[in-house]
Amino acid sequence: ALIASRARPTSIIGDAPVASAKRAGIRLAAALASVTVLVVALWSDAYAPLRANRALSRIDSRDGSLEGTLADLDVVSTSPAHQTAHTPFVMSQFMGSVAPRLKEIEASPVQRRMLDRAFGESISAFAREIHRDTLNDRLYSHEGSLLMEAARFYKSPSYRRRAIDAFHKAIELSAHRMQPRLLLAGVYTGERDFERASVVLADAVKNDPGLGEPRYRLAAAYLGAGQRDSALTMLRSSLELGYVGSPETYLAMGKRLELSGRSTEAAKLYSDYLEAKYSKAVWCIAFRKL
Repeated sequence: ALIASRARPTSIIGDAPVASAKRAGIRLAAALASVTVLVVALWSDAYAPLRANRALSRIDSRDGSLEGTLADLDVVSTSPAHQTAHTPFVMSQFMGSVAPRLKEIEASPVQRRMLDRAFGESISAFAREIHRDTLNDRLYSHEGSLLMEAARFYKSPSYRRRAIDAFHKAIELSAHRMQPRLLLAGVYTGERDFERASVVLADAVKNDPGLGEPRYRLAAAYLGAGQRDSALTMLRSSLELGYVGSPETYLAMGKRLELSGRSTEAAKLYSDYLEAKYSKAVWCIAFRKL
């Protein structure tokens, strides 16, 4: 058998080590592939979600520096981990919280670039979530608020139009929800377009006549438009419903009444305001002390 095997071109005895080496190579390749799959799975299903969630938690707490939080926004928006509907809301709320610092940020080229990126990433996050859930009116309301912050920062009519469209879409999806109506009216009031604000707020009062805030907002719009009597009626009715707004509005209304010789009505408005704000008992005690 040995002599016969030597006489053959392909030796039976010589093939065994080659086949064994091939099998060892296959096993090694399979092991490397398994390790690679395991590493990718740990990254995508464990590390990446954990990293994104921790970044989102820091954004929500707003305890860190502005640069650090903006960097966390970048982590969340570029993470391969699946994001829930909560993510764009947190991003939007943070962008709204930096509104008082926009002028300071604009003066810093580094912070300005970071904020530009943050606005873009936050708007994109809403676009992705709305694509997944097109009937969620709250998404449109918060998107509109974010777009209005962008409109104010960039002085952009385009962002403003998109914000108004988002609020209208939210109202269309949920006609009885008050927030998008108040936000839309706030856009018009901020631009001193009191006529349009009055139309939106009058519709809000009609949809929920038991709420005091829409009546107060409508009174402020009427006051801005010079409709003094309508403003007084709405202010009184909002106080009757237990809603107390900014004291400046009541003072402005009272001064107009005093200038027109209606001091009694002005005093009654002041009294109603103090009674609603501090309760009747506290107001009587304060009056006696005076």
